[in-house]
Amino acid sequence: MPNEPSVLGPELESHIREILETCRTHMASISIRTLRNDDIQTEHEMRTLVASRQAGHEEYTVSTEGKELFHIASITKILVAVAVIIAVEVKAVEDRSDNPYDRFKDIQNVAVTKLYNQYNEARIGGLRGNPTIYNLLVHSYGLPSTNQYMLGPAETPIMLAEEVPKDLLRHIAPSKANVDTYMPKTQYSNTNYSVVAMIIETLWGGGLDTFMNETLFRPLGMKSTSIGFPSNRNTEMSGWVVDSKGESHEIIKPRHLASGAEAGALGAYSTAEDLDIFYKFLLDSFHQREVIEGVDLEVIGIMTKMTMESTNAIDFTPLGLYTTLDTSTVGAMSVNRRQFPDKHFSTYPVMPGSSGKESGVFTMAGSAIGCYCATAFCPSKTKENFSVVVLTDTSGPVDSADHILRLILQNIAQRRRPDSRSRLGKQPEIVGEMAKQAMAQSLKEWEKAREADAKYIGKAPRVDRNIVGVFKEKDVGQRLYIHKEDDGKTYMTVGGSTVSLIDKPCELVWIDQNSLKMCIPQHLSIDTLVNCDWSNLVFNIKGQDHMVQELTRKVGDREDHFLSLNPSQTLLASILFVVPKIDFQTTAPP
Repeated sequence: MPNEPSVLGPELESHIREILETCRTHMASISIRTLRNDDIQTEHEMRTLVASRQAGHEEYTVSTEGKELFHIASITKILVAVAVIIAVEVKAVEDRSDNPYDRFKDIQNVAVTKLYNQYNEARIGGLRGNPTIYNLLVHSYGLPSTNQYMLGPAETPIMLAEEVPKDLLRHIAPSKANVDTYMPKTQYSNTNYSVVAMIIETLWGGGLDTFMNETLFRPLGMKSTSIGFPSNRNTEMSGWVVDSKGESHEIIKPRHLASGAEAGALGAYSTAEDLDIFYKFLLDSFHQREVIEGVDLEVIGIMTKMTMESTNAIDFTPLGLYTTLDTSTVGAMSVNRRQFPDKHFSTYPVMPGSSGKESGVFTMAGSAIGCYCATAFCPSKTKENFSVVVLTDTSGPVDSADHILRLILQNIAQRRRPDSRSRLGKQPEIVGEMAKQAMAQSLKEWEKAREADAKYIGKAPRVDRNIVGVFKEKDVGQRLYIHKEDDGKTYMTVGGSTVSLIDKPCELVWIDQNSLKMCIPQHLSIDTLVNCDWSNLVFNIKGQDHMVQELTRKVGDREDHFLSLNPSQTLLASILFVVPKIDFQTTAPP
């Protein structure tokens, strides 16, 4: 068979640059690994593109290394899922004394409530559907999203993992232990993986980070990958955000802790080089080339065949969403789809018009402030195998990683089906045009939101009610700290039960006598976008006379109630005044 040209050739690289420039992305690190089914050796290509502004436009410096460290957000879930399956299917059945994985043996069909209560004096109530850890890996009988308790609106982590049982689960599962609360419903959420991490730590007898190191990272040589911000890194991690005017700003990104409640869902840090090692391991194991002892085609088969009891066309698996390249499911987890679920520029398929003939592929996306990333994995016994990793250090109106992934997948699909090349014609140009349309529409919507907040601030009525104080959510440890500055502006800071875990203060303005709004620019928070847990920033108030006694905020079909604790001004000042504020009047982040 003649040698195929490289996937990341000059033409494709040029189209990638155009997408990066359109989306104002500062840096992207890309890894592509391919394996023909008649070959033994995989082919690997790596590119890292870093922007520098020259003569009013972006110029990208290109290297063939992938050592830059990124926060990989929800890509964390794939790593955690694979480690759990290795622990259960391989490590737990090893015949050795003092096996640290003993508790993982035969837990596939045991409800997580029973597992937790078996090894802890404190008890948790029965969860809806009595999910097992395998159920939660694929979001089957999934738990409702609770990002607003784990992360502040500016995405600072505010909850510890040790608080998940008593705060998160008490709030969403008030029933008695082991009660069957069966409801045949599925739901994707970060909460599912917070509970997975809780069960891992219960069975492991140690932290999630040590479990991941021993089970996956160290055996594979993933030396730059960690759960939580790397302990050996002495400098902060910077990232970039793009605002409603298309202007870029450098920021210091929030640190995710290995001990954070969000760690198992979105707390990993890695490089394109390390994630390529991970996907090469999956490809090798799929083709019976042993990398980790005992992990073979049978174990990989478990990973690829596990899926939720789907109520729609989207199938969650431990390796991400499973779909074919001719559907609109590719990109379904991206910010692009979240903002515009019905627009062609966010739903266009990689291979249009294939009528279900394309091979299946596992895709995943991650998003956080200063971070968009996407991955794809396609094992096959009959066609070319591949894995793709796209990591960026920029967030904004458009998810560039999503468009770049689709562009690369299209190129690979054309290699697999040469007959499709004439039919697709100028598809790379179409992908670039989709990114441009997405950018134009997103900027328009973001600017509307900015102008709406500016009107709230400019027309805020004078209200003679005392809002200053500390308000605690009635079911969890979350607190709202509200104080006034000398210039008369009022700020709200969202924090956890631990005083050191607080977000950045945001300006708070009155809408009328009975409601207020927190103002935070969209480019400084992913979770304020459409239908996210912080998308509604309006608080309704209750009280007597001038005193405010309760704040209420709607989150989807639920309400969070915050009751006044009436602390002293001195305590407030000691907590808040040293924290950089988010000033809505400026476009530059703090």
